[in-house]
Amino acid sequence: MVYSSGDNPGEQVMGFRVNMRHIDCYERSLSKRTQSAVERSKRQAEMISATLRRKQMEIHASVDAAGDLKTPVHVGNGEFLMEIGYGSPAIVSKAVVDTGSEFIWTQCQPCKQCYNQSVPFYDPSKSSTFSQLACNDSLCKSALQAGQARCKVQTSDCLYDSTYASSKTSSKGYFVYDTLTFGGGANLPQVGFGCGNENTGGPVFQGDVTGIVGMGRGPLSLISQVGASLGKKRFSYCFLSYDKYFGGPPKTSPLLFGQLAVLNEKTQVQTVKFVKNDKLSLFYYIPITSIAVGGKDVDIPAGTFDVKEDGSGGMIIDSGTSLLQLVEAAYTPLAGAFKAGINLTAVDGSSIGLDLCYAVKSGSSPPSVPSLTFNFEGDVKYEFPTENYFRQSSDELFCLAVVSVKGQGQSSVLGNIAQQNFHILYDEDSASLSFQTAQCDSV
Repeated sequence: MVYSSGDNPGEQVMGFRVNMRHIDCYERSLSKRTQSAVERSKRQAEMISATLRRKQMEIHASVDAAGDLKTPVHVGNGEFLMEIGYGSPAIVSKAVVDTGSEFIWTQCQPCKQCYNQSVPFYDPSKSSTFSQLACNDSLCKSALQAGQARCKVQTSDCLYDSTYASSKTSSKGYFVYDTLTFGGGANLPQVGFGCGNENTGGPVFQGDVTGIVGMGRGPLSLISQVGASLGKKRFSYCFLSYDKYFGGPPKTSPLLFGQLAVLNEKTQVQTVKFVKNDKLSLFYYIPITSIAVGGKDVDIPAGTFDVKEDGSGGMIIDSGTSLLQLVEAAYTPLAGAFKAGINLTAVDGSSIGLDLCYAVKSGSSPPSVPSLTFNFEGDVKYEFPTENYFRQSSDELFCLAVVSVKGQGQSSVLGNIAQQNFHILYDEDSASLSFQTAQCDSV
């Protein structure tokens, strides 16, 4: 068990807290940060679409020439980093935190092909708490059923082979059990994760960033594995206003697990149930019904946000996507509603990858814009602060921070910039999402 002091003297609760660093925190150029955020959002949209296509084709297992089962697994994008230690004694590094990823993995020895990292590699042979995760293990069986693993018949090893659509990131190796250590000294024994012997790293994976901590709904994600031991199968986070990460010493956002993941009773809490998607069960889908701009519902075709029979559609909430992204049927009328409500001439924002931008003078106050509200089932309203959907994207551009995703098999995504200034709680026990406005640097 992991214990952390509660708010009341003498009280102890099960859970732990980590601080997340934004991957752009050392990038001082506002334009470059915006470009990077747009590019990562588009890659994440491609990853979600590619994952759906894999499910639709029912590529759960194929037999290779050696007779081994082989399954491709897509891992997610990343925006936030957490410190994590692997094994005993702990080898400490940083990992991408992603609610849209299926499991945990890190580079490890012996490494056949690895990208450069500035910290030591995790070596299971030197850990006193390491054990192999075999094919007949219950966790491996769950992963096999979910299409997240394959079984090497000759050795009974539980293997994985993960790729990430439209990027240079991949990891291939075998699953192990070992102790994971988090900030504040929280030790979680017997956690299953991928020991990557063959890896390629995209732009995020360099220096002391050695892998991914998946927080999705799959059986191998961190919350799925450790939630029961923490008393509550839930976690919460609170993303600081994007601009607070820059212009001084890097700041962090809190991520809380178990019984520490609670919202403030003195501030209004709103709750929605997750929407079920049998084709893409690892993502967190939320039940949006309509969008209002300036207090008026946008004319979006009925059924635009429904999860379709083939698994496409719906709206996902995701920590690993930067910007709010909407399918074209929703984006086009939304952008039109903002154009009609802003008495300025739009300018070209293609240099940073955004469609609707306005010219502003350096140092001047940004123009006022209509409000944006997402309406959910049960009369739940998600009312955006302006900085969550309009961004000062350079010294002279003020842009709608929304990306249009086009084509078949796409989903809308509530990205992390749209989530800033909210404390958001994921509760797997009740299959629900709760949120409230918050000063995230005081959570």
